[in-house]
Amino acid sequence: NVTFYRVPSGQYKLKFQYTNFKTSIVYTYDQITPVDIDATSSINTIKTIGLTSFEVKVLSKDSEVVPSATVRLEHQTLSTNNVVTNTTKNDGITAFYRVLNGSWKFIVSYNNEYGQTIINNSIINIQPGVQYQIILNMSTLVTYVVRASDNQAISGANVSIYSNDGSTLVLSQTTNATGYLSLIHI
Repeated sequence: NVTFYRVPSGQYKLKFQYTNFKTSIVYTYDQITPVDIDATSSINTIKTIGLTSFEVKVLSKDSEVVPSATVRLEHQTLSTNNVVTNTTKNDGITAFYRVLNGSWKFIVSYNNEYGQTIINNSIINIQPGVQYQIILNMSTLVTYVVRASDNQAISGANVSIYSNDGSTLVLSQTTNATGYLSLIHI
């Protein structure tokens, strides 16, 4: 709370500067929208400055949560030092506290255990208290290899996965003792 005493009657514009100690970002007077105050009579008013908090939940295409994804926010109209980066927890969620209102570019990336980096870029005009869901273009692939003649599982079968164009080998692994190969977040 801020209290002003013995202020001459008139119209005022209050300007703010705020330091987010969690992210070390300083929002300066020219970045936060000023608040107009009419002090022509006794006033007692509550004004809110343009900062907001929200959550981001990262999911795969098959709606599985993605822990350890990097969520980077870049403000679209301010300088490049207005960048905030968090990592999702085991539930696929990360929270951002008291960031400047406006349009932010969300860059979500995830490095899977197969050496791939999956990225989603989205520009979002953030709203307070909202949970944004970002979908990464990956899912779980389960392969079951059986012999055609008797439908018996084949352990140790080599399974190779190629890129969409069919020319780049993404990974090659073998099935387990029961003929299964499960690849999560590929």
